[in-house]
Amino acid sequence: MKLNKLLVIVVSAFLIFSFFGTALPAPAYAASHVKYGQARKGEKSYKNNKAGDQTKKEVMISKWKYSPIALQSEHWQYVYRCKDPDKARIIAATMADACNNDHIGYDQNDKDRGTFYDAAKKAGWDVSAIKKNCETTCSCAISVCLNAAGINVPRLWMTRDMPTDIEATGQFYKFTSKKYIHSSDNLAVGDILINPGKHAVVVVESPHPYTFPVTYTTPDGKKHKVQIAEDSDVTMNLNNSEEPMLVRIDGEKSLDAIVPKKENFVFTGWRKSSKSSFYAVYKGNMAPIATGAPVIKIEG
Repeated sequence: MKLNKLLVIVVSAFLIFSFFGTALPAPAYAASHVKYGQARKGEKSYKNNKAGDQTKKEVMISKWKYSPIALQSEHWQYVYRCKDPDKARIIAATMADACNNDHIGYDQNDKDRGTFYDAAKKAGWDVSAIKKNCETTCSCAISVCLNAAGINVPRLWMTRDMPTDIEATGQFYKFTSKKYIHSSDNLAVGDILINPGKHAVVVVESPHPYTFPVTYTTPDGKKHKVQIAEDSDVTMNLNNSEEPMLVRIDGEKSLDAIVPKKENFVFTGWRKSSKSSFYAVYKGNMAPIATGAPVIKIEG
């Protein structure tokens, strides 16, 4: 009798799971080699916590996550990338140092959440040098990271204000497409992920190169944008027979401005030929363009 009841319970549980398991959405925590730093939660809750990291998990480095559920913290809406890769690396290094310093804990109280900022400013923004217990929040911690890189943002920062304030600096690219929001495949060190009103983090580890947008114009006059890896080499072969001209791309710029100093060469634009190469128009003919970047990704 007991065995029959147990069997009924097991079968019922299986049927319930089978029916609802695919219908109910679950967080999409895909495997990833990307990690981000975050200030997440105090030892008690979100407020009235003891200064410093009491659990070793209040300010920590975690594997990248994304959730399709809007109420989840990891339901990212924006990714911001600093236009200066050196500053992006400072932002990431500062966050990593904060995560590795147990003097920095979590608390949302206004009187407490700015104490990490104050301690960091006093230490010349070297957060590894902080020896006195202090507190922060996810957005206030990122404020310290940006100020350490010379980018002025508010001390008592709120996630709902971050997009507007970051864009106002003029120092960041903004990404909202699914390949940045739903996946970690295009995230680089220093990227800031934001879910306004919920959470914000900074990428501190990534196997993916820093990339920035470069614009080009096709002969029809349309502007296009590509992502090219930092320090990529772009080789322009002018007419399939002349010596190629090597151009080092080291920052945001328009390839329209790069005009080879060759006699009779008329630069009239670029045309996409595949995922990894482009063509220039030379005397009405298409001349191939080779690039050192492993993959050029088209935006939009």
